[in-house]
Formats: sequence, C-alpha cells, structure tokens
Amino acid sequence: MSGMCAKCAQPFTSGSILTALDRKWHPDCFLCTICRCKLANQSFHVKDDSPYCTKCWKENFQPRCAIVTDGSVATAIQDGVFA
Repeated sequence: MSGMCAKCAQPFTSGSILTALDRKWHPDCFLCTICRCKLANQSFHVKDDSPYCTKCWKENFQPRCAIVTDGSVATAIQDGVFA
C-alpha cells in the first residue's frame, strides 16, 4: 500500500484505508474535529473542510431560531427558511 494518512501522516502499511473529504485516512484517525469520536462507518458533517459528528455539528453550527431563545434548533423547511 502507498500513501500517507491525512491525520497522522503515517504510511498505510496494512489494514483498512478510509477515503473521505478527498483524502485517505486510517479508520482510527478519522475523528470529529471537536469531540474526537471516531467517524468511520457513521454519517458526518463538514465545515471548513473539517469533519464533525452530528452531535457536535448541531451544537456548534446548525442554525438556531432567532426568535426562540431557549436554544431550540432550527429545522430547514426550504432553502433559507427555518422553522
């Protein structure tokens, strides 16, 4: 195997290679940017070319309602319109 992991910069010698964000990773190196949980085999979100688990993405980046101030998370019902 050839190439280097996008996170640890170590070569791939054996085992699995995960491809995400147009880069190759050791499965143990593909982590949420905030909480560091493993993202291999689960959905993830991308912001500024960095991966995030759904929980961290919702807590940090999902639009919130400007009217309701209790921390409610907005749900997109169409482009640019949130409920």
